Amino acid sequence: MLLWISLFACTSSPETPLTRAFPEGFRFGAATAGFQVEMGCPTRTDCVDPNSDWYAWVTDPRILEEDSLYVTGQTVEAGPGMWELFEEDVARMQADGMTAFRMSLEWSRLFPEAVPDGTPVTEMDAFAEPAAVARYQAMFAALRAAGIEPVVTVNHYTLPLWVHDG
Repeated sequence: MLLWISLFACTSSPETPLTRAFPEGFRFGAATAGFQVEMGCPTRTDCVDPNSDWYAWVTDPRILEEDSLYVTGQTVEAGPGMWELFEEDVARMQADGMTAFRMSLEWSRLFPEAVPDGTPVTEMDAFAEPAAVARYQAMFAALRAAGIEPVVTVNHYTLPLWVHDG
């Protein structure tokens, strides 16, 4: 499920080994985007996120036409299921020696319903979906417990539908 890019093929020739060391404190890790990896859970019912603009796009019948040039037609339910299986993924990261993990937040999970215009940032937590907040907190806790630094991408192109419809 995780993308692992090998840096060991960076030698000038097969006979010349790479002698440069990574700087002290360098973090090895992996990265994902929430919409691309969260859905597809084996048992959780809250896995699919229909409140995302990308979900609406990839499930639009006009996009899914037989000769579509835009999407494969594979459903989001066929995703890797990171929303449910994250702790297993963290164990794999730790076993592979990773020390950082970059992930995005799905704002459509955190704020599935429109937030009233003019709501101050300090009052936004009243509109957040408690189950999604708890799940992301559990994900960050699992990373930290494994000695892996979470790195958050604040926006990876997906938005709640209400942002467009509002």
